[in-house]
Amino acid sequence: MSNLPVFQVGQGDTQPTLTDTLLNPISRSPQDLTGAAVRFVARPTVGGEVVINAPAQVVYAAGGLVQYPWTLEDTAAPGNLAGEWHVTLPGGASETWPLHTWAHIRVEAALSSPTASPDPAPLLPTPWISADDVAARPRMARVDRRVLQQCAEAASEVLYLRSGRLYPGLLTATMRPSADPLPGRIGAGLGTFASCYGYASGDVWTALTPDRVYDRRGGGGWPPAVDLGVYPLRSIVQVLLDGQIIPPAEYRIDEQRWLVRVRPTATAVPTRRYGWPSHQQLDLPPTEPGTFAVTCTYGTAPPAMGKLAAAALAASIAQLLGYPATGATLPARATAVKRAGVTVEVANQALDADGGVGVPEAELFLGTVNPDRLRRMPTVWTPDLGSTRRSGG
Repeated sequence: MSNLPVFQVGQGDTQPTLTDTLLNPISRSPQDLTGAAVRFVARPTVGGEVVINAPAQVVYAAGGLVQYPWTLEDTAAPGNLAGEWHVTLPGGASETWPLHTWAHIRVEAALSSPTASPDPAPLLPTPWISADDVAARPRMARVDRRVLQQCAEAASEVLYLRSGRLYPGLLTATMRPSADPLPGRIGAGLGTFASCYGYASGDVWTALTPDRVYDRRGGGGWPPAVDLGVYPLRSIVQVLLDGQIIPPAEYRIDEQRWLVRVRPTATAVPTRRYGWPSHQQLDLPPTEPGTFAVTCTYGTAPPAMGKLAAAALAASIAQLLGYPATGATLPARATAVKRAGVTVEVANQALDADGGVGVPEAELFLGTVNPDRLRRMPTVWTPDLGSTRRSGG
């Protein structure tokens, strides 16, 4: 199963914009799109006619960065879409690129009424495995795919919880950072530092200018940074500042947590403004002035052993439901069957009294990644930490 995240956009929404990076199929480096024309084409993942075929935008030609701004017609109906980029190069040659950053696109159904409560979020937005992974297990190929998919989701949730919630998968969210200015270390007293007015208490500097957030650790000139409130950060999909897209060359990720504003060259002029906002208008959509939104990918995908364990556990669950290849229903703890005398050996329930799941692959995985059987990994929290609002949920 692919570890790529699913791009999500709400029914009737036009944000976030679909952004992707096209790679050269040979060198695997970003494709130079200078002078190229790009179209975005999408059709349902279950097959069918093309539902979107419209011009896309080249955001950063040298870096192969493209985007497609949704229209209301594009997101009018919920469902899953498979997308690709049709590129006409300057010489006239046409090439097609599949989605690189995303597994597919999901248009989430809108609520039936403005006052309706949304369905609770799933424990795992993307299961570790799919029905195909379970079908590859012995005696599972003849089981209904819908049953196998349910078993795959259940097994993924069990191992996610039993492993201490270590592997939520790769998730995508749009954050609306609105933190207080971060401290830096310079001299004392009121004054201006890097065109940012503020004050110092001891060796901690607090910026007062509202359009900047500074984190200057140590005595050097650290660039502006903002904590997005999720960890570990894997990639940045899109940064919107005052409704304008900030090119990827103007930011980076530090310590898998910080979004850092940088300058490509010493003479480069920043897009919109330098730094990150320390407050914004959260009652406005991120396309408006005075707003700041970051769409990012974060989380940790399950390792290969975790996927094998999930497939084995899912196959075991399918058998517990009475779906072996023969169609016969076996006792839940059956360990051996003799056909002639219809003899069934049942495992001693005391074997799993310590809370094991009874599947060797799953026990090996859990014993390796969470030998102390912690429900959650230890974390540190303090009320001094700021908070980041997550857009749409």
